[in-house]
Amino acid sequence: YYIAITNFIFASIDILSLGFFSVNSDVGVFSIILRIVLPFSVMLIVINNLFSRDFSVWYEAGELDKCIQLYTKLVKGSLVVGSMYLVIIIVFSHDILYFFGGDFVKGRDALIITSIGYFVLFVSGPSAVMLMMTGYEKDYRNILIYTSILNLALSVVFVSFFGLLGAAISTSVSLIVKNIASLRLAKIKFGVWSF
Repeated sequence: YYIAITNFIFASIDILSLGFFSVNSDVGVFSIILRIVLPFSVMLIVINNLFSRDFSVWYEAGELDKCIQLYTKLVKGSLVVGSMYLVIIIVFSHDILYFFGGDFVKGRDALIITSIGYFVLFVSGPSAVMLMMTGYEKDYRNILIYTSILNLALSVVFVSFFGLLGAAISTSVSLIVKNIASLRLAKIKFGVWSF
């Protein structure tokens, strides 16, 4: 429950910061940006749901090598699929935002920055699930708490000064830090390395 609540708070910080420190139109644009990058999260959720049981069963059976092999394959596949989607977003960012209306095009740079953060989230693979299914859920929870605090601090500062672009920066930096910390912990605990 703590992890689910922390994830929810983490995802809501930037929208709330925009609501407090920026104009309403920025909230609308950022909401659309989050929907455009949503496939990164959805694909990771699908991977996590499909393979979390395998990580748990193999870990309990002492077959850590199977966990590591599956994790490596999933990360490599995520890198390929995620790279293609990231390129589509970057190349067609203007057109994608224009689809929602001319006023949304102002979020082009914010879309690209946010998509980079979500790309890192996706290509880090199921490191969070692997940690949670193998007895390190408290360590992962701590990573979430610390990066949520980081996200809050960055949001307040960056959104106050840069508005929409600040929300994109704080989101991406926080996601990158969170996922690098998860990857590092998985490397320390299991000797996994993604690439």
